[in-house]
Amino acid sequence: MRHTVHVLYAGLVAGSLATAAFAADALTQADYRYLETLGWSQDNTMLEQINDSQREMLHRLINDPNMSGKNKEKAVNDYLNKVGNSM
Repeated sequence: MRHTVHVLYAGLVAGSLATAAFAADALTQADYRYLETLGWSQDNTMLEQINDSQREMLHRLINDPNMSGKNKEKAVNDYLNKVGNSM
């Protein structure tokens, strides 16, 4: 029983660390490639300054399976412009 508790705890800690690491850098290289097609370069100052929750939301918008084409472009650009205006 004790061994099971230790394994469960280790799994929770590892999962939490992985989630935190992903949140800190929620944008993937594929996300950056997509953003570049919209004119947002990876070294854009605003992209470098957005916080973890904004990065995660941007990643979710880019990878939303229910959005594509012009609708996705508009959603991503609108979100980035909204974030930029709030800085």
